[in-house]
Amino acid sequence: KFEIILDDPDWFNLMDGTYVSGNYGEILIGKLIFNDTLVLDSVLVGIKGYTSDVNNLSEKKSFKIEIDKFLDQDLLGYDNLNLNSAFEDPSYMREVLYYDISKNFAPALKGCFVDLYINGQYWGPYSNIQQLEGKYIKEWFLDNKGTRWRAASPILPYAIGTGVSSLNYNGSDSSDYHTRYTLKSSYKENPWDDLINVCYQLNNSPSSDLYEELKYSLDIDRTLWFLAQEIVFADNDSYIHKGGMDYYIYWDQATNRITPLEVDGNTVLLNSNINWSPFYHEADERFPLLNKLLKNTEIRQRYLAHLRTILEHYFVEQNINGRIDEYSSLLNQRVQNDPKKIMSYNEYLNGVIELKNAVSNRSLFLKNHSEINRNGVEISNVNSNTSIGTTGSPLPNEEVIITAKING
Repeated sequence: KFEIILDDPDWFNLMDGTYVSGNYGEILIGKLIFNDTLVLDSVLVGIKGYTSDVNNLSEKKSFKIEIDKFLDQDLLGYDNLNLNSAFEDPSYMREVLYYDISKNFAPALKGCFVDLYINGQYWGPYSNIQQLEGKYIKEWFLDNKGTRWRAASPILPYAIGTGVSSLNYNGSDSSDYHTRYTLKSSYKENPWDDLINVCYQLNNSPSSDLYEELKYSLDIDRTLWFLAQEIVFADNDSYIHKGGMDYYIYWDQATNRITPLEVDGNTVLLNSNINWSPFYHEADERFPLLNKLLKNTEIRQRYLAHLRTILEHYFVEQNINGRIDEYSSLLNQRVQNDPKKIMSYNEYLNGVIELKNAVSNRSLFLKNHSEINRNGVEISNVNSNTSIGTTGSPLPNEEVIITAKING
């Protein structure tokens, strides 16, 4: 349970409906109470999301809460909260479901459901989605001392950067990237050089040499999981669909490589996108992670192997339906009692059914694709040891010998 206390009785009008020339409305200082016991003073509260604000005529807006702006405090180790209103998602659960499944094979944000109260009034159930910040990076990488960008213009209103912020090569001058990517965090003097280098290698290396040329600047394997993740879930707010804007980029100092990271998963598995090809936008040069990577035979086969793994082990209709039912048991009564709900209770019930149908139809479509519906190799009897004959974790730069039995 979250309760926000705001002193100004006109707080909603101050926050809402003032989007003019990049101004989303006021951000107010308030109080956050967690489970009726933990009180956090002097937090910043504002409405988040352009679409879910301007196109949403109800009072059930999405909110952002910054906890540590004025005081050295956090909530269970987290400095920021994103409370999403389920705008355009009648099931209320798409984003939480997406990340909960994706975390098995790719970096994924954490998500849960909360009851929100504002000044004592129930505002209904919300999804509480982790902020992609330093704590998140540290959960998935060795540390958070790398460089983090949002793939979008830093100038409001954010412009979709298809063809310019999709890891496209915009030339050697870093100023041509400053208006197309937002630098969120960096600990080095010239962070833009790493981004420019990977963009150059990705867009200019011959297809036959792409793996060897790119593997030292781009984490190719994690990138393929990222693409497979968005493809399987037909993510509408994504790299594969928009190209630039709804993803982040992280340069990892431990590996000296860049990795794209998923954000904004509230519009996955829409019925209109169920028949997206597993090679969606492959022929479009504005999407080089798809256009360039999938032209290389070795990389393409690894991508297909990842797709098969997700479909076989994680995107399993029976398991996902069980998870949807579990979420529904939490949400059902709350949605029915939500005084601020954007959609009706019947729309919610139909939305849950539509989500289950989308999972079934997407799985069937992908499994019947000619390049996916093939037998992969069987790998067994895997053993490894280091060059000095020890088992366990190797030392940095130590050679590891792997043996395996492969059939097929």
